[in-house]
Amino acid sequence: MRNKVIFFLLGFSCLIIGNTYGQLLSGDLLESNRYLLQKKDFIIDSQTEGIIVFELSVNEKGEVTSQRYIADQSTLKSTPTKMQAINYVKKFEFLAGSLFPQFQYVTVQINFVNKEKPLID
Repeated sequence: MRNKVIFFLLGFSCLIIGNTYGQLLSGDLLESNRYLLQKKDFIIDSQTEGIIVFELSVNEKGEVTSQRYIADQSTLKSTPTKMQAINYVKKFEFLAGSLFPQFQYVTVQINFVNKEKPLID
């Protein structure tokens, strides 16, 4: 019985962590166990497909204060898609706390998906 409880708790923890850190790639913010307060899918509907990667700066209040485009990890380069992604990540809210540093950083991947693209059989 004890093994079943431990197995359940481990599985539940993996599920929660997987959903919380879905496209949060790296950074000291993750090492401090700060997480998003709302569940995000990291997907933007678009006419083009690809990814955009940003490094976000997050203050101790959990607000995104700035973002830096990482060109070598991104497949999309156009300014309109970058602005769409910037507007998306500016809405992120992370766990706040007075014990966190003034600014922490996290690398985020935003996926652009064309859902209207016909499937080829």
